[in-house]
Amino acid sequence: MDDDVLRYLVCWVAKDRLKKNEIDSLSIEGLRYLLMKTIDTKESFATPEIEIWEYALTKAKTYGQQEVQKYLIPLARYINLNRMDPEEIKTHVEPYNIYSNEDIKNTYFSISSGKGLGFIRGVPIFKWKNDKPDLIVSDYGFTVEANNTQSKSIL
Repeated sequence: MDDDVLRYLVCWVAKDRLKKNEIDSLSIEGLRYLLMKTIDTKESFATPEIEIWEYALTKAKTYGQQEVQKYLIPLARYINLNRMDPEEIKTHVEPYNIYSNEDIKNTYFSISSGKGLGFIRGVPIFKWKNDKPDLIVSDYGFTVEANNTQSKSIL
């Protein structure tokens, strides 16, 4: 595929939040490609790192409980533990023995030293919900405008 098309697809998928309990057509290999291309991105990204982990785990479990490690290990290098809370790591990541003890230890040290990263890769995305009649939400929730009926300051 053309590089521009792939870049466009990655940007498009990155802007949609990955939901672990939603059936979608993103394959494990597609997820690996998305994570590989966005690991150090400065672009918009909608899914927090812990939710990426949970999404990947859900995808891996569709192949059977015994296959989970086989499918998660290739994704692990693209899921940054430094973007997770230590409690999330202990509860949701450690039980699967995907990361080495050294990686886990280094992550805990990094976070406790204040060198952890933000909870999301790239620039967080905020989508607006229109629950007020005086707001106009467009562009699939990415743009919000105040209705012209709002009072305007004359100062």
